[in-house]
Order: sequence, then structure tokens, then C-alpha cells
Amino acid sequence: MREVLLLAVAALVAFSAACSRSGPEHIAAARELVYARKPQAALREYRLALDAVEKSDGPETARTRATALRGAADVYWLELHDVPKAVSVYKELVVQAPDAPETAEAHVVLAGILESHYRDLRGAISELTAALARDPPTAPDLRYQVAKLYFELGDYQQSELEARTLIEKFPGSPLADDAWMLVGQSLSMRDGMHAEAMKAYSTLL
Repeated sequence: MREVLLLAVAALVAFSAACSRSGPEHIAAARELVYARKPQAALREYRLALDAVEKSDGPETARTRATALRGAADVYWLELHDVPKAVSVYKELVVQAPDAPETAEAHVVLAGILESHYRDLRGAISELTAALARDPPTAPDLRYQVAKLYFELGDYQQSELEARTLIEKFPGSPLADDAWMLVGQSLSMRDGMHAEAMKAYSTLL
């Protein structure tokens, strides 16, 4: 009986200590647990971080919330390979912290998941477009991905438009040549546009 009581007291002390931590402290603990290959324990820490700022407000609270949601989503996606749960938490991040840096990255991850696991090409385009609205440094790559997705959908006119946008905005990008090729391919798939397609290929050459 005495041993049971001691165990209960120890558990209560541990619980109280956990509850007294700040959100950033829980996040630091979660990262250590991810590194230690303990994803479920890491998820509990991320949830405690969210609980710690549930009734708070302000810039620091917003940063903690975004970081915790992104961390939890990454654990579901990269460690547990739980695709539906990862999608759910990434979308929760998008809703709760639309302006956070983590959200711009989450849009790109979501696009990849929607394309590869659900073949939801339009959903992937929507996520990439949302990321592009933030003017990220990876904009040329994201724009090219959008153009390729439209081509795969058979929307050749929009694919050409997206590829030309890449060329106009980022003429020095290593992807500019690939974009010209995609312009030519998109034009060649449309009736009566053979001559225009040849002009695009000539420009590439």
C-alpha cells in the first residue's frame, strides 16, 4: 500500500512539473524526444505546449502555437507516417497561424502529400499558390511545379501561362529553360498552335 501511495505521489509531482513548464520548454523537450526516436512522447510535449498557450495571446504565443503545430505535423508525417493525421494538423496550422513562416512551408508539404498520396492535383495547386502568395525564395521552383501540375491535368493553356510567368519573373532562374520547354509542350498539345510551339522551342535553343 505504501509503495502504491509513493508511486501516486511521484506521478503527481511529475505531472505538476510538466504543467508548470512554458510552451517553449515543452517544444524543446519535444524536439529532444524526436531526436531520441520517441515520437509519441514528442507529440505529448507538443500538445502540452499548445495547452500552455491556449488561453494566452500575443506574438510570442502565436510563435509557440505555430511551432508546436508544425512540429506535431512533422512527427505524424516524417516519423509515424500517419498521412491523414499529418494532413489534419498541417491544415490546423494553416487555419490557426496563416501568417507564420511555418505555414508557408506547410503549404508546400501539403501540396506534396495531396499530389503523391491522394492524386488531388487541384488541391496541390491550391496549396502551392498559397505558398507563392508569400513570395518565398523558392518561388521559381513552386511556380514550375504549378505549371507541371496544370499540364498533367490537361489544362495546357494555364500550364503555358504559369511557365511564362516563371520566365518573366525569374529570367535568370536555372528553371527558365525547363519553363520554355513546358511552354512548347503546352502549345503543341493545343490545336492550331504548332507554329507557336516551334517558336518556343526556337527560343529555348
